Amino acid sequence: MTDLSDKFGALMARMAKTDAELFRTIGDHNRAVTEQVIDLTQEEPDQAARLAITPPPLLPLEERGESALKSRFKTCKAAFEWIEEQLGPPPTKKKTWSIAVQTVTSGMWEIRATNSKAASVSTSQITKSLDQINQRLNGIESVLELILKALEG
Repeated sequence: MTDLSDKFGALMARMAKTDAELFRTIGDHNRAVTEQVIDLTQEEPDQAARLAITPPPLLPLEERGESALKSRFKTCKAAFEWIEEQLGPPPTKKKTWSIAVQTVTSGMWEIRATNSKAASVSTSQITKSLDQINQRLNGIESVLELILKALEG
């Protein structure tokens, strides 16, 4: 009976040692995966600048001048109606040819510090931002899948 008890004690000691090694290995893998995910998701300063979306001009270069806008739209009101279709409502009620030229060139409404209204963002700009975010998430998911396959194998 003591022999059986000694064997059982030795078996329990081996199981405890194996369990400790298993938990240590799992902890190491979890730390490695966490570090990799953090590295992939943290933005570096140069990446943040690359991810910042600057809106494209609304018209080609030769059609952005005041005379070109006047010949295309005839009236300032018509020009602003077209710009509003592209960008949404303007932040101010003031409508001049110079504002139209600036808006068509910059691809966004001029935002003044004194203006309290939120800046309007076009649907295409939101779509582009979402596409970039989705691409980044797909990259993270593919890295996680590789890590899971490596852990299973």
